[in-house]
Amino acid sequence: MFTTFATSIFHNLVAQGINVISAGAGGYWVARHSRERPVSSAAVAGALMLLPLSLVVFVPYQLPQPLWSTYLFFLTPVPCAVLGGVYSAMRD
Repeated sequence: MFTTFATSIFHNLVAQGINVISAGAGGYWVARHSRERPVSSAAVAGALMLLPLSLVVFVPYQLPQPLWSTYLFFLTPVPCAVLGGVYSAMRD
């Protein structure tokens, strides 16, 4: 069952959508609570989101998900968190 979900394009796109929304919301939240330089704080939060994602590299087996999905998981957190920070800064 895991392989069925991991290789499904639909489920990978849903997971990417959740990744984008949560990174943007995290960047917004961090920027909202930052006293100075809210966008920079959101960028740091996005970089910190990469730490748990980097564990994928250390998994001792091959994950069945497509390679594009793995790349997107690494490429989206920082820009989405920065966009959340920019949105927060524009609202002030």
